[in-house]
Order: sequence, then C-alpha cells, then structure tokens
Amino acid sequence: VSTQRTWATVDVLLAIQQSGAVDIVELGVPFTDPVGDGPIIAQCSKIAMENGVTDLGQCVDYVAEARSKGFTLPVLLMGYVNTFKPGWAKRAEGHVQGVIVVDLPREERFTHGFVSECRKHQLSFVPIVTPLSTADRIAAIGETMADSFVYCTTVLGVTGARDFLRTYFEGEYADVYRRIKSSIQGCKAIVGFGVSSCETVELIKNTLHGDGVVVGSAFMKLLGEKKDLSSEEAKPVIGDFLQQLFGCSTSG
Repeated sequence: VSTQRTWATVDVLLAIQQSGAVDIVELGVPFTDPVGDGPIIAQCSKIAMENGVTDLGQCVDYVAEARSKGFTLPVLLMGYVNTFKPGWAKRAEGHVQGVIVVDLPREERFTHGFVSECRKHQLSFVPIVTPLSTADRIAAIGETMADSFVYCTTVLGVTGARDFLRTYFEGEYADVYRRIKSSIQGCKAIVGFGVSSCETVELIKNTLHGDGVVVGSAFMKLLGEKKDLSSEEAKPVIGDFLQQLFGCSTSG
C-alpha cells in the first residue's frame, strides 16, 4: 500500500488493522520508474512523490507513527532496489518485518549482500517467483534468499486487476504452484498479481490451497476513488472492502 495523500498513510494502516481481515501489510515505496507495476500502482507512486514522499525513510516513519498509535500488524516494504539507500536496514529494523524488491534477481551480484544485510537487521527478504521459474531455480531461491515467504506471481507482466477463470487455478496454475511448493522448504508461498475480487481470493484459498493472498491494485483503486473522504469516513469503507474481499479470514 502506498497512499495518495501523505497525511492518510497512518490512518489507512490503522483502518486495515481495525478491519480484522488482514494478516500482513505491504507498504509500497514510491519510485520514479516502477516497471513491475501496472497503471494504478504506478499512478499512486507518482502522486505520492508529488506529495513529497521521496524516500524509504519516510515510509518507515509512517509505520513508526502507526506503531505509536497501536498498529501491530507485520509490514513488508515493497519497492525497487534504487530506493534502498545505504543505512536503510538499520532505520527499518524494529518497525518493519521484511522487504520485497521487485528488480533484485538471485543472479544479481548485489543480491546476496542485500539479503545478508536484511538478516543482520532481523528483516525477512521475500523473493519473487513466476510461472516460468524452474524447480531448480525455485529451490536455489528458497535455499539462499527466502526465510519466511516466497511471492508467487499468478502471471507474467505487471500488477493490476485481472479476471481469472476457475480452470486456471484448477489446472495450469495449480501445476505451477505445486512446483513451487515442492521446491521450497520451510517457507510459505503467497500468491499475488491480478487478484482483485473475493471470487479470485476464494479460488486461491480453496481451490489452489494457497498459503496466502496478496491484493494491491484493487485496494489502491478504492483509496483513489474515496480520496475525498475524511479519515473517519474512510475507515468503515476500508473495513467493509477488506472484510468482503477476504471474508474476515486470515488470508492476508
């Protein structure tokens, strides 16, 4: 989540927790060239930067402020490697629980030093695997990078709402997910990209038997549509949306 108004970030975090429908929050770090994101999140990133949110430290500060107001959910920062400046991990320690870095593949020379820095500061590194990732590659990622989750994209390409057929999670993607699960040890495999409806959430939970579901663009679309509401007015809207989407379960 990266909000469209800097003043609203803490309120949104607290409203997410109050909904009781979410286990973990993904907080997007604004970036000038978010190549892995679709138009909704890319636009949110642009607006956030126009509103003065230009570095990861500010995102950590929002989480710290929310913590001071009773926010207890784990937070994963999601961003691009250029947003993680020297000293970021020390600043994040104790406030956020992990990171997802879109453009940091296992083969990049910088990657393993980055992962070590995360572990030094008690931050989980969540690697991304795609439908084209081989079993050997997934196993190597699990052994050298993952310590809590791997992020499984449902499709190739960028984030954004998609319409999925039941047969996709019963057949083609079920094969992908089984390959991922059989190739990693001791980590959960959470599923995201394109998830925008309670129907898709249910398919991932009950047909695919996924370990968790990630929803980003659909939630940011809601915040954009409701941006003129006051913080107090927005809280029940956010709660209703998340409860309907996840069915008040522990789906994440």
